[in-house]
Amino acid sequence: MKTYAFAILLTFSLINILHAGLDTDTTFNHVIAIYHFESTETTDGGTVYTEDSGPQELPGSLLEGATLANGGKTGKCLSLIGDDAFGTGTRIFPYLTAVGFSMVAWVKRPQQNHGLAFSMSGLYAADTENIVSSISLGVTATGNIKGTHITYSTDDIDNTDTSATLTTQDENISNNRWHHIAYTLFANTYTLYIDGESVLEHEATVFPGYYGDMVLFIVAAPDSTRKSLIDEVGLFETGFSAYEIEGLYDDGLTDFLEAMPVSPENQLTTTWSEIKIRR
Repeated sequence: MKTYAFAILLTFSLINILHAGLDTDTTFNHVIAIYHFESTETTDGGTVYTEDSGPQELPGSLLEGATLANGGKTGKCLSLIGDDAFGTGTRIFPYLTAVGFSMVAWVKRPQQNHGLAFSMSGLYAADTENIVSSISLGVTATGNIKGTHITYSTDDIDNTDTSATLTTQDENISNNRWHHIAYTLFANTYTLYIDGESVLEHEATVFPGYYGDMVLFIVAAPDSTRKSLIDEVGLFETGFSAYEIEGLYDDGLTDFLEAMPVSPENQLTTTWSEIKIRR
């Protein structure tokens, strides 16, 4: 996984993902990106992007034949097979992921011998070495889900003292049905959720380290032989409570975001109010 994260960063440099529409003034925006996968736009250079509805307005590129397909959880969805991937680059500064983050998505995939991963990776220079930080939410080959964060030096990739991994053991969401999955760091606890229910949690003893001015997000299912469908992906620089994850599962991403500013008892009232004002 460490080598894979670094390879992702190299891939990012090679494919030269555009940075159009980045909002660099809102440095501590809690929404990193939101993707509904409803429409595409082709640039003059022929690159196909999907529309992003988050405040950052970050377009995500369809790579290696990835497409949007009908039959999503809501409307259309992202379709991946083989080397297909979806990726985007940001110039935000997600410092706050060290104390809280949430990665959420709807997935539908048949049983197969390869996994699926949502990875947010960053690279920054520290003195004379480069540091990679990566947060990933994945579906394993067996249909379990896995949450990982890795921080390591490119000069010493085996030193992962600031890394953590959670993997469920008795789940199988690769049954060709839609499932909502989530990986969060909230109240010093890492938690994995399936369909709004907590299935694994662990007290945080190590935390992600995110710095620098370039972050890559990529969705990929390397070497898969059967299609994976992905919808309603959200990356947030704040942890969601169990109540909020249940709300995401029950109401969907759009209704969840609209409802949060008017719910004074909830943790994210201030965050969502600020987002609503900026729109």
